[in-house]
Amino acid sequence: MFKIQEFSKKTVVSKRRLRYLEDQSLLIPDRSDNEYRIYLAHHLDEIK
Repeated sequence: MFKIQEFSKKTVVSKRRLRYLEDQSLLIPDRSDNEYRIYLAHHLDEIK
């Protein structure tokens, strides 16, 4: 599990771009109980 900051560093995709992809329904992260974006292993495959 990765929060947006960790996922951004791991994929070298900016947080702004990740939010844009979510807005466009291209990459939809899960949400934690406190509504943080949570990216999982399958999201790594989708971003490549």
